[in-house]
Amino acid sequence: MAKEGSKKDQTVKLLIENSIALQGVLTNMAVSLDRLSKNMEKMLDVFKENSMAIGEDKASSEVHEAREKELINRLDSLIDQNKMIAKGIILLESTIKEKDKQRDFGF
Repeated sequence: MAKEGSKKDQTVKLLIENSIALQGVLTNMAVSLDRLSKNMEKMLDVFKENSMAIGEDKASSEVHEAREKELINRLDSLIDQNKMIAKGIILLESTIKEKDKQRDFGF
């Protein structure tokens, strides 16, 4: 009887720890998604600025090239951030699946 209660206590404790760890991961993911949202807002601002600049400044190709390079750099940065977030989400999913399998098998 005592072993059963102890095993249940350990299982409950493990579930609580896993839940807390998962909450931490989800919090980090929320922060990352917030950063992504802000970066996308910045990107939209860049698009707006560039579209206005193209309309106003068609004669100056050097200005356009510099702005295009800046836009390309920002887009490359955003793509890299998206890749990192995607990897994090995939890792989170695999971790959750693994914990579910362990729980299903009684580990």
